[in-house]
Amino acid sequence: MKKYIFTTMLMLSLWATPSFSQSWEELLQQLCDNEDFESDHWNDILESLADLALHPININASTGEDLHQIPFLTDQEIEDIEEYLYRYGTVTSLGELAMIPSISYIKRKLLTFFIFAGPPEKISSKLKMKDLLHYGKHRVLLTGKIPLYERKGDKEGYLGYPYRHQLRYQYQYKERIKMGIVGAQDAGEPFFAGVNSKGYDNYSSYLQIKKVGAVENLIIGNYRLNIGAGLVVNNDMSLGKSALLSGMQNYHYTLRPHSSSSSAYCLQGIASTLRLSEQAGLDIFVSHQHKDATLDKKTQEIKTILTSGYHRTQTEIDKKGNITQQVAGARLSWHYKQVQIGLSGVYSQLSRTLLPDTTVLYRRYYAHGQHFFNASTDYQYLNGRLSFSGETAIEKNMNIATLNRMSILLSEQLDVMVLQRFYSKEYTSLLSRGFSEGGRIQNESGLYVGFEWHPSRQFMLNYYTDYAYFPWPRYQISAASHTWDQQLSINFQLRNWTFQIRYRLKQKEKDDKDKQLMTQFEHKGRISLSYQQPTWGSQTIIQVVQIKEKDSHRGFLISNHSHFQPTSHWKLNLQMTYFNTDDYDSRLYQYEQGPLYSSSFNMYSGKGICYSLMFRYEPSDRWMICGKIGILNYFDRGSIGSGYQQIDHSSATDIQIQLLLRL
Repeated sequence: MKKYIFTTMLMLSLWATPSFSQSWEELLQQLCDNEDFESDHWNDILESLADLALHPININASTGEDLHQIPFLTDQEIEDIEEYLYRYGTVTSLGELAMIPSISYIKRKLLTFFIFAGPPEKISSKLKMKDLLHYGKHRVLLTGKIPLYERKGDKEGYLGYPYRHQLRYQYQYKERIKMGIVGAQDAGEPFFAGVNSKGYDNYSSYLQIKKVGAVENLIIGNYRLNIGAGLVVNNDMSLGKSALLSGMQNYHYTLRPHSSSSSAYCLQGIASTLRLSEQAGLDIFVSHQHKDATLDKKTQEIKTILTSGYHRTQTEIDKKGNITQQVAGARLSWHYKQVQIGLSGVYSQLSRTLLPDTTVLYRRYYAHGQHFFNASTDYQYLNGRLSFSGETAIEKNMNIATLNRMSILLSEQLDVMVLQRFYSKEYTSLLSRGFSEGGRIQNESGLYVGFEWHPSRQFMLNYYTDYAYFPWPRYQISAASHTWDQQLSINFQLRNWTFQIRYRLKQKEKDDKDKQLMTQFEHKGRISLSYQQPTWGSQTIIQVVQIKEKDSHRGFLISNHSHFQPTSHWKLNLQMTYFNTDDYDSRLYQYEQGPLYSSSFNMYSGKGICYSLMFRYEPSDRWMICGKIGILNYFDRGSIGSGYQQIDHSSATDIQIQLLLRL
């Protein structure tokens, strides 16, 4: 069986099933490592970029704020694009991006999915109803997922049927108006029944209006925002270390609609960006929303605020929306030439008191109380080869968090970045999310140094080293500890071939059985080889891991993704992944393409194979249908999952179907 699997994978890698050119998801993998952050963050990023790919930005009518919607562009690269437009006027072809040295080959390829070169348009502050009706575009997207297996919860426990589905509707008028609604239903949740008598378990709606008088951006409904480095508030994108080195971590104010099916990271209310003068602006936002929480049975105080969004059982339904959170904040910004400064304040209040179990040592300084206030100043300086940015924040008890980043372009081929952060063990914020090794803006200080060298357009090498110290105990660590993380990555492009090799070594301390600190060494390697033609292509990826402490844990994974476009209307994808790991500690992650808004980064442990076939048929600009069948087969177990999610078989098959209508 194993010999057959390896033979099949090798044949696929040498003879690529005849596809369209490399997808933006595959190019995104070359810039960053998804293991730096939680999977729900990746899903947010994928959904946001999928939406942007459907509504690309006209580079000739764009502003810096528009370009900041593209997460992999740095502030320096955006400034270089704006300078190019100022010097040379209208861009007639995206091939002109090659004239901007700071934008790498991979990023130029990525940009072609999210921008286009159209004629510049004069922006009028007036919106005419006849234009909205005549030129506005409607889009309806229906997605369903059907499991060909039965979970334990489907037989007993779950109150709904086993199918997952969602509905998306969006209206857009140029770059001026956007509104939409998303209805999402997870498998096992009631639909038009019980607590969900109005249909879907989760709804997200929004209305966005841009560039009307002094109002640069106005959103009513669900929205996401980020201020500075995210030390006070960030429910937008938050990426990892390799992404930081590639520029995919802009420390800039962003405000955008929340169009994701997840309700975990968003605000609900009104947010606006106002232009006070050429140099000054004011951002204000308010939010009121219900959240899920686990309450203490006796005191009814909050033990944990939940973010899973599942409401399948009566226990989960009892926690649905049982608390409220109010948020109000503002940011006053000023910029002059290369300098930008912002002052922010955010107040949040819970309807019940948050009291986690602080008797557990690592939770001693977790956020607690009912009222929270944070203030910060964010700052930025850009001057050609030098850029400096950061944010310093305090909370109501005057505990501090600060992050500062400096990037120096030593030459057109070599860029060096240094990042320093210090997060007090007593600093708390309910809305913060950003760069950290410990996963929290708390109890951490560290120094990150990285460089990117691209002596030619075909070759790029980047390396980072990051040291972090944690003065207070953390989960599974009973004393002060530290980590040291290093990664080297090489990318080489030759005509239609792309080769990437990546090696990562991470040392971290954790408790052994006797509650004594021991050092764990984590070695990870990744090799990627892809070949692309206009109508077909293939990518083969090999990953290996070794975890060394008192014992060693090993694993490897080999995956092939081939794609084929026989005509302009048809697209086919075939993906196979074979994995073999000793245990959960040696798990590996791999990207799997899916229909729109349904791609994912899957975690694999144990021994098995996963394969999928997806087709996409788009006969006209008006409509598209997509289907996918995916099979996961384990060789080392007779059941999959645990609890209500347990499947009493060694394999699981899912079917996805999607229909897109454009009006």
